Amino acid sequence: MKKIFFFNLLLFLSFISIGYCLKCYKCYATSLSEYNDDCAFGRVMEKETCESRQGYVCTEYKYKFTVLNITTYATSRGCQKIVKGSMCEAERLEAKKFFLGIVKLGSCYICDKDLCNGVIRKRY
Repeated sequence: MKKIFFFNLLLFLSFISIGYCLKCYKCYATSLSEYNDDCAFGRVMEKETCESRQGYVCTEYKYKFTVLNITTYATSRGCQKIVKGSMCEAERLEAKKFFLGIVKLGSCYICDKDLCNGVIRKRY
């Protein structure tokens, strides 16, 4: 009897912890047009659950990069662990360092409500 009660209690607590996790849209797409990628403007996107509500945010980053006179745009949405300082500045520096200055962060949006990273609201 105690084993069944303990198992049910663990099962119940696992459902509670899942319910309190932050949920974000998850998407990565590239396009030759700034306004026509599969992550933009209400198109169907996957949803992901962060590990917890505390310490995580939903993000949307838009990048622009030019190689051999061809400009490509990329959009990335997802769940990200909070870092110290400005997350937008940290992402800009990371993109610059990782891609040798070819990739530029065009916009950054960070929020902490469920599924709040579906549409750009603020540009940096």
